[in-house]
Amino acid sequence: MAGIDNQASSRASDFVRMAVPPRERPIILAADDDEPARRILSAALVRRFGTDYDVRVAASADAAFSELTRMVDETRDIALVIAAQGMAPEIGTAFLARTRTLVPQARRMVLLPVGDFSAVEAIAQASTLGEVDYQAFRPSGGVDERFLATVGDILAEWAEESGRYDSSLMIVTAETGPESADLLDTLHGWGFSPRVVDASSSDGLAWINEHRLAGRLPVAVLPDGQILAHATATQVAEAFGWNGEPMAALLDVVVVGAGPAGLSTAVNAASEGLAVLLVEPSTGQASASPMLRNYVGFPAGISGTELIRRGWLQALWFGVHMQVGRRVTAIDREAGRFVVVLDSGLRVRSKVVVVATGLTHRPIGIASVDAFVGRGVFYGAGATIASTMAGEAVAVVGGANSAAEAAVNLARFARTVTVLVRGNSISDSMSAYLVQQLASLPNVEIRLNSEVVEAEGPAQLASLLIGNRVDGTRSRIPVAGLFILIGYAPDTQWLPSDIVRDQRGFVLTGDDLASSFGEDRRRLPMQTSVAGVFAVGDVRADSIKRIASAVGEGASATHQIHEYLASGAASSRIRPGV
Repeated sequence: MAGIDNQASSRASDFVRMAVPPRERPIILAADDDEPARRILSAALVRRFGTDYDVRVAASADAAFSELTRMVDETRDIALVIAAQGMAPEIGTAFLARTRTLVPQARRMVLLPVGDFSAVEAIAQASTLGEVDYQAFRPSGGVDERFLATVGDILAEWAEESGRYDSSLMIVTAETGPESADLLDTLHGWGFSPRVVDASSSDGLAWINEHRLAGRLPVAVLPDGQILAHATATQVAEAFGWNGEPMAALLDVVVVGAGPAGLSTAVNAASEGLAVLLVEPSTGQASASPMLRNYVGFPAGISGTELIRRGWLQALWFGVHMQVGRRVTAIDREAGRFVVVLDSGLRVRSKVVVVATGLTHRPIGIASVDAFVGRGVFYGAGATIASTMAGEAVAVVGGANSAAEAAVNLARFARTVTVLVRGNSISDSMSAYLVQQLASLPNVEIRLNSEVVEAEGPAQLASLLIGNRVDGTRSRIPVAGLFILIGYAPDTQWLPSDIVRDQRGFVLTGDDLASSFGEDRRRLPMQTSVAGVFAVGDVRADSIKRIASAVGEGASATHQIHEYLASGAASSRIRPGV
């Protein structure tokens, strides 16, 4: 087609075999009407990504859209659409908005000339509406590593989400069942990106029969060939060597919970020479966030999973010991030290304990709905689940930001998304930019004053009975997925009674405590009613429930831990066995 440069095949080296057959390579489509800039862009993309991606560069928005339409008709996978903002007559943001319905699962990036911030307002508005995912400056001549690194990160997230990530960890599983859903979501939240093989496919059936694993799903196949039947995330983590016993007989700090607050505490404490153990039973709510756009340092945004994955790696590189897939069942006291008891039976001695368990999803309390958990009903909206809803009708229950973010992400895959809200408005409970984003999505419907009455289906969720809270009428809608995000509660029921909590279960710290530690002791801001036990992040009563605040609390807690250890203070007595 005129106006399109397709250089990927012609530029491939004779000495390098294509990683992906040409017909199967995903598409990177770019549009830029500035010829010199277009040539630099085309050369940069082909040189770095042409082996694995089919790079096509158009001289106009119309030519790019025609090419995109043709690729969709040929059922090609579109990974990334790039557009220069200064194109005429159609600017880049307008072109990218036009592509959203055609290729909703593709990533979209707008380019500006280096140093040109004149279009920031237009790009911010397009980003608010979900029409643009990323922004960057045009690549300069030569090798622009900053630009190429940005594109590489975008493609890595797309490949992982679309199931193209070439992982050495393989999971063979059926689509149904809470065990499989929990395994994949937890592994994804920990930073693993397994290759998933459908057990009902010809390849999956052949593999299961060959290894005699019928009825033993899900199965994990490790890089060394080890096979784990009825696999759990804990088994996978232990097989990778994450859960070795701490080398030190006495640790400085045990951090319970590996969300942003817990990871920040662990990283900061370990970087300052403290011996740290991090315990995490599953994944936190932060890892389920499709995109964080207000976290400082990531102007293009970052997914919650990627942020947590980087935190995990950072903690590992600083020497933090791990116990993942394990839950703390008690905090005891022996010989003047804390003893943290895990569900595996491991007992760890430590000078300090930091509670960073965050929040857990509030249950909906409808028996027929909970009966389908893992079979079409999900608490939260993990990244691995959204992509399985391609072409389906789904529903989201909730009226806050987390529900809106889930709906926006699901809309990229699902045929329709129905958001069920108990109240008569979403403006009071959602951020304005999310309200705008939902309103701009043609396949999203908001139903106010609505609630789920019953979930229906033989084996998998098939439909929902919806009640109107104003007039009492009921209606039935067919859905393949229901995502419940109706709020969170603190995960504190396991704590000993000595650690004071408020009526909702949040841990009281510092000046919020009703009683003092004594006239001779200053109350540290994040210390609980038990000296030596600290609380950080969402689990703390007076915390700001935001990721950036949680990270900051982790850093602050490290300073307070040093102050506590330097004082030589002994903790208050904790009753054993609680």
